[in-house]
Amino acid sequence: MVALNSLYQSTHNYETGARVEVALNAQHPSKFDGLHATAFCGIVELSGVVASHDDKAQAIRVARRVAGVSTVVESVRVDGAHDHSRSLKPKIPRRPLMPSPVASGDRFKNSD
Repeated sequence: MVALNSLYQSTHNYETGARVEVALNAQHPSKFDGLHATAFCGIVELSGVVASHDDKAQAIRVARRVAGVSTVVESVRVDGAHDHSRSLKPKIPRRPLMPSPVASGDRFKNSD
């Protein structure tokens, strides 16, 4: 009986992982080419490489919508050479600080 249950879980895990990969390839085949999905009891691990952080987030969203998936664990690496989704914001120069009255000694001046 234990062997049958184990076989069922093994088959179910394989099918869940395969459904996730099919869903990813249905979205955009070339974008998610480098991803692999492994499942165990509803927990799916996505591993591999994508081109951008947006692709990574989209892959996680797609995997979460697949039937039989309860949790997505991601081990996805972003290949930064092509990632323009999170470009750095330009740095705004800071205003120079005004001298404080304490630093200039005005605080201790007598007003008489």
